[in-house]
Amino acid sequence: MKKKISLLVIMIMLLSPISTKAASNVSEDFHPDNASIITDIQLSGALRDMLLNMLKNMTEGSTEKSTTTNTDNILQIKLITSILNGDRLFVTMAFSNDQGSLTPSFIVSLPITEEEWNNLLKNEDLEKSTYGTFDYYKTSEDSYFTKLGNFLIIQYMGNGSEMEHIIDLADNKKTDSLSNNKEYMQMVESYLKTRSFGITLNITEILKNLEDQMQNAEKSEEEKKGITMFENFYGLFQFIGGSIAEKDKTYTFNLKVQGNEEKLKESGLSLNPEGTFTPNLYKKFPPAKPIFYSETFNAKAVQENSEILTKKIFDYYGDEFKKMQTDIGVDIKNMYKLFTKETGIAIQYDEKSVLPYFTFMANVGTDMEEAQKTLDLLVKIISESLKNSKIPKNVYSINTSGNVTKLTLDITQGKNNMPSLPKITITFGILDDGTLVASNYPDIEKPENRSGIELPMKKEENSGFTYINMRNIWDWSDGLIRFIRQNSENALSLNFYQGYYGMLEKIYHWNDLTLIEKNTETQSLLTGTLRTDEKTHSSFKDFIKNMKKSDQDGDGINDYYENFVYHTPVNVQDTDMDGMNDVEELKKGLNPKGNGKLFADISEENYYTKDIALLQQSGIFQGYSDKKFHPEQSITRAEFITAVVKAFNLSDNPKIIFSSNVKNHTNATDLVSDVTDINEWYYQPMMTAFNATLIKGNLDKKTMSWKLRPLDRITRAEAITILSRVSKSLKKASISYSTNINQPIELDNLSLVSNMPFVDVKSSDWFFVPVEKAYGLGIAQGKTNEYFKPQDELNRADAAVLIRRTLEKDIELSSNETINMQDIAEPIEKNLFEQSFLP
Repeated sequence: MKKKISLLVIMIMLLSPISTKAASNVSEDFHPDNASIITDIQLSGALRDMLLNMLKNMTEGSTEKSTTTNTDNILQIKLITSILNGDRLFVTMAFSNDQGSLTPSFIVSLPITEEEWNNLLKNEDLEKSTYGTFDYYKTSEDSYFTKLGNFLIIQYMGNGSEMEHIIDLADNKKTDSLSNNKEYMQMVESYLKTRSFGITLNITEILKNLEDQMQNAEKSEEEKKGITMFENFYGLFQFIGGSIAEKDKTYTFNLKVQGNEEKLKESGLSLNPEGTFTPNLYKKFPPAKPIFYSETFNAKAVQENSEILTKKIFDYYGDEFKKMQTDIGVDIKNMYKLFTKETGIAIQYDEKSVLPYFTFMANVGTDMEEAQKTLDLLVKIISESLKNSKIPKNVYSINTSGNVTKLTLDITQGKNNMPSLPKITITFGILDDGTLVASNYPDIEKPENRSGIELPMKKEENSGFTYINMRNIWDWSDGLIRFIRQNSENALSLNFYQGYYGMLEKIYHWNDLTLIEKNTETQSLLTGTLRTDEKTHSSFKDFIKNMKKSDQDGDGINDYYENFVYHTPVNVQDTDMDGMNDVEELKKGLNPKGNGKLFADISEENYYTKDIALLQQSGIFQGYSDKKFHPEQSITRAEFITAVVKAFNLSDNPKIIFSSNVKNHTNATDLVSDVTDINEWYYQPMMTAFNATLIKGNLDKKTMSWKLRPLDRITRAEAITILSRVSKSLKKASISYSTNINQPIELDNLSLVSNMPFVDVKSSDWFFVPVEKAYGLGIAQGKTNEYFKPQDELNRADAAVLIRRTLEKDIELSSNETINMQDIAEPIEKNLFEQSFLP
């Protein structure tokens, strides 16, 4: 039963838009008007394809095949196939009072043929009942179904009396069907005629059920207060509903609120307090490309309406409102006196600035004196706030000339090696045409800089207008990332670009969204249009290809290698200006930023110098206080694992808890006995590695806990095994046996030739496969031509070599492989904003 209800709920909640053919409009005849939730589905086009893909993904990899053909299974299959065929599926949830307790029922109606009906009746697991002139049947899962005309009616939960009620509606013995509910049908008529998905909440019925339930249960004062607040708010409405449809690559949707006329008047409220208008203010905005634009009318009336509504919900609203005004030092209601006409907000961009432009405009008409007082007060508040803040005084300046005040913020000094940003000047002023403006668009007070925005707007009256251009958002973000890449010492990670390009490849076809409000005193209707097209975004593969072709600083090393392998600036050949380019200095073990060697004990002739230098440049390996690296010193498990966690960016990925190590445990630390002190420097990386199954340790059978041995010296075999569990290239590599010792290893298919000459690595060894793969890919070599020495302790130099070679293989792999959903989900670096702007 639970399984069936879950399926139905998933279908109701997840099945999103798209429709074409309109089915018969008599489904409502078989649904009582006491329905609390009403769902109307008729899928086609892209959303039906999306559902097909969802079902395909749900069944992929499943080895279980259902052999049962009982009625419940047949009904479920009928539901799904009807949706996929584009039939109209009508679902309601209603409550009936069963001995003082409210019992929910889900009622479904959909078309059915005589052949399908006869097949249903062939099953022997049915319990037949007769009521009036119709038969109805009970299944093994306590569901009921019958055939009324050309419709299959299914009832989940509840009892047979509800099915008999439905039959009475079909026989015209009762008239309380949804099709006779004028308020509901009025609601439906406001939707698109061809809707793919619609859902309506019958607020009147929900509140009635809530009231009935309240009378049969004891509630605390706090619960009663919450329910009263709920009733006070939702009692103002009768229905809330929405629908979505698709046609010609355009998604259109409606959201409607049907108010309770009596309750609204009683409360002095309106669903359209501001009146209607024809948006025109956008014609005065700067001519930059719009990302977001919204224009409304009579914000003062909206604020007053909101105050009444909030006071109705919260009886303490008045005191809270006064406190808020006292805290910020502004009489909010007094400010709103200005905004009785058009008010607009825009976010825009152009190629001149890496930062977007934010603009607020309001038509204050002839009330210039009051507007100037308000503006002066705002400037005063901003000035006081800046003086009392921790922002250095040399970072900002405020200058007033006539009716215009300019606040300049100089945050040109980049933080944490992030690029410098341009100065920002915010203009506050009242223009000669009676427009109040606040914007960071340059010299917006000049008329020539306010020639208007191009918007897909019809010349008609409405209650509000909003426009969002997704294509402009994506293009602006491209410019921002390009700016960071060209001006930052620290490049964004390759994983970031994988995720970014993978995401935009999937959503770039979203073009723009238009939202229009058309309200009356008792109805609020929001209509929306989302346009899509076939345009695609540049792929990750194209990005890599272009990076490999580009050499911004002309030092002979392409931007790809400088960004992701050597971690040197793409726009600077020689950071310390000593005559040698940064990459060559790194290869020789020199500090590209000056001051001679990176470490006193590594030199150009050492085989590991480049590896150590590149990992030091990436912050993966550091030296000691004596300014030496100590390359021959053995490395502990904790040190090696810490380097791996940093190198493969696991420290920013705390959610990789898919480990068999932690199965059936709420806390991984419960399983570990020798890494327990959270203050130890290695605690976090060790636990990250344990959670991600990079390490297992040794099981103490007495305590049934694991010993991770953080301070033990790591062996060559252990190190390579850990790398094999984290590296994409080693995971993907497969072993193919061949006698051709000279056969080349192709990175694209990663086929390996098993030709290891080592007598101390046998196929029965636990480390055989990782060592075989690492040797085959050229990541690991033997101590001699004959011996690999898997149990020897690994030193710091060889640890750097192994990690650096593995990283390089992974980088090559990621620049050639096809992006997948896991790669998309991993990256987008959350602290980009913080690194860029915060002190």
